[in-house]
Amino acid sequence: MRALELKGTGQAAAGFTDIPADAYYRNELAIAKQLGLITGYADNSFRPDRPVSRQEMMVLAARALAAAGKEAAGSGSLDAYADAAEVSEYAAESASLLVKAGVVTGKNGLLAPDDTLTRAEAAVIVYRIWGL
Repeated sequence: MRALELKGTGQAAAGFTDIPADAYYRNELAIAKQLGLITGYADNSFRPDRPVSRQEMMVLAARALAAAGKEAAGSGSLDAYADAAEVSEYAAESASLLVKAGVVTGKNGLLAPDDTLTRAEAAVIVYRIWGL
């Protein structure tokens, strides 16, 4: 949210039931919800302590790029990864976009879509997006 300087729509969005009122990230989370970057779960929870998979991050990153009006161009291809077929249908387009742009370059030669995203991987993705 901060790296792309995304702003809210001005309309108040209902918060998630499991986010404390004093959470330091509450405002950014509300903006992300307003912009349609995140939806949470059916019970209106966000589950902030739940690990995020690499493919979930790819979807979030692609949505953030779209909200910022940034185009991701490049020549990368999912075909370069032996596990490309393991990317879930909901994340395939996002993964393709980010690989093509060089934002996601794989993990030991694999996309590893179901692996838990590490803090270091998230930082690299944000840095690469910021540089677009």
